[in-house]
Amino acid sequence: MAASDAFSEYYTELLQGTYDCVDRVVLNAFFPFGQTGGGIRSWWRWLRGDDLTLDDEHLREMAGTFSRRLHAFCAKQGIPLIEAQARDRKHELAQPYLPHDPEFSGLFLVIKSNAPAPIWEVKRNGQGRISEIRHRKSWPYVRHFYFHLIDREWGHITIRICSYPPFGAQLILNGHERVERQARRKRVAVVKGRQLLYRRERLFRDQSAGDRVQP
Repeated sequence: MAASDAFSEYYTELLQGTYDCVDRVVLNAFFPFGQTGGGIRSWWRWLRGDDLTLDDEHLREMAGTFSRRLHAFCAKQGIPLIEAQARDRKHELAQPYLPHDPEFSGLFLVIKSNAPAPIWEVKRNGQGRISEIRHRKSWPYVRHFYFHLIDREWGHITIRICSYPPFGAQLILNGHERVERQARRKRVAVVKGRQLLYRRERLFRDQSAGDRVQP
């Protein structure tokens, strides 16, 4: 097959067809200094002035502060904050809360749930000095928050953030929603349903209907 872009060219031997847009895009976001023991120690010194308070208790306290301030913010701004269970699909939980205003953009819902995450533990010797900073052997389940937003370009997007330092995050995008928004800007009808992807693909294969969408 003829490769249409760098991604297709790289995987050309594995592909049997072409695509016009990606379905789901997940971008991992992380704080570089928070990925090593030495880095987290340096970050703490910049934040607090020294590392005398760098311990498991204060790390938990920071996660608790994150949660309390977020709850207070949502209450003040009138943004729903709901809790999800282990097997709940967060995107489906968000559907009843989607804004009806087609011009809306911004945060409309926060979902909280527990999920495993790499958590730092701090070991000190008899003199109270830090002897080791390491990840726990098994990832514990800790509080995560899922920020559901409407973006003018991408539509419904989700930002997932761990409440524990170093606050690892994910940005979750939907390529189909981006295609749909581009189509509507060009005043092209989009039919939702089983044939939605097919209709979109036909739409953007036709250069007279709009510019080709690049992933």
